[in-house]
Amino acid sequence: DTKIVLYQGGMQEGRGLFKLLVAFKNIENGKLIMLGDGKERQNLLDYHRELKLENKVIFIDRVPYQELRSYTKSADIGIQFLENTNFNHYSASSNKLFEYLMAHVPVIGSDLPEIKRVIEEEQVGLIVQEANTVQLNGAIQILINDDELRTTLKRNTESAKRKYNWENEKRILNNIY
Repeated sequence: DTKIVLYQGGMQEGRGLFKLLVAFKNIENGKLIMLGDGKERQNLLDYHRELKLENKVIFIDRVPYQELRSYTKSADIGIQFLENTNFNHYSASSNKLFEYLMAHVPVIGSDLPEIKRVIEEEQVGLIVQEANTVQLNGAIQILINDDELRTTLKRNTESAKRKYNWENEKRILNNIY
């Protein structure tokens, strides 16, 4: 019954990772996997011990890109909780979001324009106000508890995957050039 919630990527400022740990404190029937590396990794490890989350949160070092997909596919929920700390984050349409979609993993994402657009148009996840740990906690718990919703969102990743892929994107890029 335990659902796997995954954050994969750089452990840097502005990714909402400390807030993700706070949001996960009261989650039931879920494990958070934090996969990656970065300058905030040790601080996150220390903070998760301070919050007494050792039984709920597992840190995994960066893995070779060829192995990343198997980790991503094993998740039930993917997290893309960027904070609006700069224009890059505000306007981000990040690889992580599309990696989750390609692996058929429903996403909880920040209410930032491009992340919101993809998640809502494709109906592949839930949107939460960036930096809002209460909303993040609620969204995680909803997707852990609601098998039917999670399955529907996962099914919707099939069509999103056909729309957002390199074969389609390279045509657009070639036309621009």
